[in-house]
Amino acid sequence: MAVADLRRELSRRMYVRSRVARTGAVRLAYLAYSRALLRWDDPSSPEAAASLRRRLEALFDEDFRDAESGLYPRHLIEALPWREYAQAVPRLLADLPRTRARMERGDFREIPDPAAAERYPPYYARNFHYQSEGYLGHTSAALYDLQVELLFGGTADVMRRRVIPPVVRAARARNASAASFATSRTPTEPRLPAARDRR
Repeated sequence: MAVADLRRELSRRMYVRSRVARTGAVRLAYLAYSRALLRWDDPSSPEAAASLRRRLEALFDEDFRDAESGLYPRHLIEALPWREYAQAVPRLLADLPRTRARMERGDFREIPDPAAAERYPPYYARNFHYQSEGYLGHTSAALYDLQVELLFGGTADVMRRRVIPPVVRAARARNASAASFATSRTPTEPRLPAARDRR
């Protein structure tokens, strides 16, 4: 039993440390993208960086423990779609001048289909965060996951998973035999599956 506990503890520590290191790398990528897009630099103070690191460690520790306790499958915490991100990076960089030009003009209504303004509510007939083609375009859909991962510093998936434990716990408290729920997600976010009661 002690060997299994030691292995689990080492696995947890490796998970937390590797994910915190990954968030640091994603943060550097985001800062480079932000500097190119927004032309600004906003370095963190040492105190803010230390506080963020502690919070990230707690977030990933909780994520590991929830997977270990069966609140969601362990494979969800193991991988990111690196291949998809690698394929999206050239498109993101190629789109950067168009996005920056829209930001400088303050143009958030540049969408490819002028008829969309009549077919959809005003909120959708615009460029979300100045993305090319707006909410409903193929370019913004192809870049969405990478942009969100950059924006949230490598924590987008773990933050999405935070919704699962309270739902599973509530279902278990009601003695639900096969609790499941459909996630609220965009079509480009397939990695947050329906949760099933894991009693």
